[in-house]
Amino acid sequence: MPVITGSLKDFGLGSLAARSPVLVFTPSAVGVDPTGRIYPMDPVEAVPAPDDTFSATVARTTNLLPEVFLRLAIRYESGDGPPSEDLAGIEIRVPEAGGNVKDLMRAPVPNGRILIADSEAEAIRRGARLWIDNSTNPARLKRRAS
Repeated sequence: MPVITGSLKDFGLGSLAARSPVLVFTPSAVGVDPTGRIYPMDPVEAVPAPDDTFSATVARTTNLLPEVFLRLAIRYESGDGPPSEDLAGIEIRVPEAGGNVKDLMRAPVPNGRILIADSEAEAIRRGARLWIDNSTNPARLKRRAS
């Protein structure tokens, strides 16, 4: 099974360990793999270690239909009030090998899928042949030049 790895710090590079953080990876949809195995939308949670590193064992998403990615949220205690939850807005696509979260945020788009991007450079980097240029108004469908 693939493993997502990384570390968690606040913007001052301090540890959040005292605030009991939990990383929550939630699938964008129910997915079905090529063997017919169905994956529900149950989130996977990971608690960072005392050194702020984390790992989460998850299902591969790059072979699922319909296209599925994981959305990242971070829950932590916020003083005397209710727990805070940061929604990162990050789409994580997980290949069979897994990897560091920084690399999986930009994992290649599966074949036959259309990418929404702000530049052709991003479309090329992510392996998309067709992409929707989100930098124009209205957005336009484009074919990669190379």
